[in-house]
Amino acid sequence: MKRLTFVFLLLAAFIGTPNNANAATGENVLLGVPFSGFTEATDGDQTTYFEMKANSVTATLPEEHDIQSMTIKAEFGSSGMYVELKNAKGEMVDYPYFRSTGVNTVSKNWPKPIKVKTITLLYTTPKVYEVELYAVPDTEPPAAPSNLSGTAGDKKVELQWGKNSESDFDKYRVYQNGIRLIDVKTNYATIGDLVNDTSYTYFITAFDRSGNESLKSNVITLTPTAPDLTPPTVPVLNGTAGDRKVSLWWTASTDNVGVEGYRIYQNDKHVKTLNRNTLSADITELENGKNYTFQVTAFDAAGNESARSNSVNIKPDVTEDVPRNVKAQSGPTITVTWDGVEDATGYRIYRDGKLIATVGDVRTYVDSDVKKGTEYGYQVAAIIGGKEHNKSSPPAKARANNSIEFPGGGEGGDGGDGGGGGIDIDDAIKTGVNFLWEFKFWVILVLGIIFSPTILSIPVWIMQKVRPPKKKKRKGRPKLSEEEKERRAKERKLNKARDDKYDYLTRIGKTKERDAWAKQVNYLTPEQRAAEKERKAREAREARAKGNGAGRKQRQPTQTRSSSQTKRQPTISNREQRQGREGRTMRNGR
Repeated sequence: MKRLTFVFLLLAAFIGTPNNANAATGENVLLGVPFSGFTEATDGDQTTYFEMKANSVTATLPEEHDIQSMTIKAEFGSSGMYVELKNAKGEMVDYPYFRSTGVNTVSKNWPKPIKVKTITLLYTTPKVYEVELYAVPDTEPPAAPSNLSGTAGDKKVELQWGKNSESDFDKYRVYQNGIRLIDVKTNYATIGDLVNDTSYTYFITAFDRSGNESLKSNVITLTPTAPDLTPPTVPVLNGTAGDRKVSLWWTASTDNVGVEGYRIYQNDKHVKTLNRNTLSADITELENGKNYTFQVTAFDAAGNESARSNSVNIKPDVTEDVPRNVKAQSGPTITVTWDGVEDATGYRIYRDGKLIATVGDVRTYVDSDVKKGTEYGYQVAAIIGGKEHNKSSPPAKARANNSIEFPGGGEGGDGGDGGGGGIDIDDAIKTGVNFLWEFKFWVILVLGIIFSPTILSIPVWIMQKVRPPKKKKRKGRPKLSEEEKERRAKERKLNKARDDKYDYLTRIGKTKERDAWAKQVNYLTPEQRAAEKERKAREAREARAKGNGAGRKQRQPTQTRSSSQTKRQPTISNREQRQGREGRTMRNGR
């Protein structure tokens, strides 16, 4: 009796137990893994089967798993079924035996999970419906998706994020405004049917095959917008010719979103692109005497380009008639200055392309007909032989304002903005009055201390005014005659014109022509003229010094005799004085 009980217990521990219910709670890791080419027993369908025609069939898992339970549905015969389970090293970890009758489901649970890589069915019945291996339930979520980013379009957004490389990864879930939206397998998604100009927030989570959801990714906000189809306004182009170059400038364009930059076209060919803050450019390395046609366009960030501007036809040439260094000084009035042009008899002043004044042979013009806060562009053209020549370029800009300009701060030379570098007088007065009123006590005290010497000296000053001291007349330099003044003015003008021509010939490399001309007109550079002036002054000083020395030599004998007499007279006088004092002393003693 005891032997039968022992055998029964041993068989109960070894033989699997029939069970019509799935005892596993983890993932079926055998799903889709074929048994020696047969997939009917691992397709998840309890009605399909394959017939066993060999003594054994084997299924190999992609990787080793911790198995908690196993379930088999088959048509059992009298011989039952053996199952061989091995780990990744090929070591057998269990060898259970299942016995039942007819089509039935049997299962086996392991109190302590076993590691399984391969499963082999041995001596089985002809029909196997389904074999399932359940791993230990996975409760660890996958890593959260990273680097979520996106771009907004017309009624849509496009999302991208880092790819999950975990072995049990299953899918991603997209959330819009905190609400579940879609599940995707890829690491990107496009969300459509959105409302333009409405902001949406997005984040992503990841799922594994056990259904564990990760933490959410970073959150981003996107706003779909309608495409920008409006090009910028058309700029207005101007230009002047130079030596192997042209100088172009144009008006600023506007755009519903913003101007991105400008493109310059030369003879219908794009030659230069500039940013939105640049409104002028020089096109160099051109051929003198050849006609060129220029146009400019504006474009925005969406790639919309304006229509081309007006065409400007220019022929580069060597120009000596354009005023240089044109500058505009900001202030209550705007002062325009320039360098003179040789042989020019006058100049014409243009403001924003319109003639506002014609002046004589001067270098300065003050424009008082200006409006505070308005920016103006000035150009100067020389009049030579009664004919107006090329205007300076680009315009020298300045802004009219009621301000005090600091030195060097408000020049708009050669196209620069002359509106900076000063302080507004009205604001300065208001600030000063407020300061004085706020600290009036301390201001009065400090002023009293500072000006107390002046206040005390007022009575003395009044007395001096009542009885003013006689002042010696100081000799001044002799006044120049009108003829001398005119001669010096002509000489300065001539030297200025010659200096400009000498510099120009040097700049364009015509040194031989320059030297021949300088020799012909006896030209002296400013340095040579200064040296010649210093030489003449030195000779004059030496001549005066020689004249004064000769006068002193002629007067020296008289001065020597006079000094000898002066020295001898005190000696005789002193002797007589001593004798007189001794005689008086002797008389007093008697």
